[in-house]
Amino acid sequence: MLQLDSVTCSFGAFRALDGASLAVGKDEFVALVGANGAGKTTLLRAVSGIVAPSTGSITFDGKPIAGRAPKDILRAGVAHCPEERKLWPALTVAENLSLGAYTRRDAGAVARDMDRVLTLFPRLAERRSQAAGTLSGGEQQMVAVGRALMSSPRLLMLDEPTLGLAPIVIEALFETIRSIHASGTAVLLVEQNAVLALSHAQRAYVIENGRIVREGQGRALLADPAIQASYLGRRAGKGRDREDGGEAAARH
Repeated sequence: MLQLDSVTCSFGAFRALDGASLAVGKDEFVALVGANGAGKTTLLRAVSGIVAPSTGSITFDGKPIAGRAPKDILRAGVAHCPEERKLWPALTVAENLSLGAYTRRDAGAVARDMDRVLTLFPRLAERRSQAAGTLSGGEQQMVAVGRALMSSPRLLMLDEPTLGLAPIVIEALFETIRSIHASGTAVLLVEQNAVLALSHAQRAYVIENGRIVREGQGRALLADPAIQASYLGRRAGKGRDREDGGEAAARH
């Protein structure tokens, strides 16, 4: 379904992605893990058309999408739920959700998808008329995921959906993500919590300094001593505090 081949993205002299290759098959749940500044966010932004690769190719359903406008990539079936949610705080929950369907003209199907999102997230149904900026962090993340679903994607890309959330909220959110995947939507998850990501993903990639350095079954990578040493021990904790200036620039 999604294929990246030797993709490079540069910001001045800095290479946020350096020949990265990755694939997500139809109905797959794939994770991308790595330290802060490794290139995870840039990879998702390249797929969704926010940044343009300098070299390499990106295809979706066999058709090139690199360099296309984000709205065209969204129409093709790729939805991007960004880091830090990026909601419109003064708009209501329902209005924020509706913005996810802005490229669609099938009003009946949009209404059904709204019902689906509110069923997936009952808390949002209770707060549909409330300003998004007044919600808790967990509720705002529900809105962000629901907004992405309103485009009726075949591939849902999630960038750090658990960031800043309490453990009980993370557990509930992942139950919902599993439900979305089980319904037939492919998932590409970017997540610094390697245990969480690798435990749920069918396949996973490890990215370091813009390069894909490992790939394999999620649980197999979770059991790999090298991955444990790099991402599940003290080094992972220190890496979490590092922010690479180049990728930070790519986010803004």
